Amino acid sequence: SLAIKEQILGHHHPMVAGVLVSLAGAAQRSKRLDEALDRYARAEKVFGLAVGTEHLLVAQVTNCIGAVHAERREYEEAVSSYTSALGLYKRAGVDEIKLAAQYRRIGEVLYLQGDLRAAERYFVRTLEVSF
Repeated sequence: SLAIKEQILGHHHPMVAGVLVSLAGAAQRSKRLDEALDRYARAEKVFGLAVGTEHLLVAQVTNCIGAVHAERREYEEAVSSYTSALGLYKRAGVDEIKLAAQYRRIGEVLYLQGDLRAAERYFVRTLEVSF
């Protein structure tokens, strides 16, 4: 299905990126994390070319990349991806609930890294968001 979509729509069509995200999610749930990361990275690139690097779709895929890194215990990479997604979410004007969830994700990874002070700052920011 991916090869057909790429052949018909071209490699940089948002529907191709959507299929890549679905395949990456399936790979992630099946614990094929290298494959998931590769597919998410490819989807991020395709969405960036198709709709612009500041688009909400890019933020969502960047967040998924962070989740894979966290699952692989690559905490610095997870924080980096989650922080990039947070910046994109803010610039896209997402609601406070989405921002709170992102602060919590960053805090959780910082906690796992042992950076308790930084984790606490993000957890507090989660609570400060007005719902």
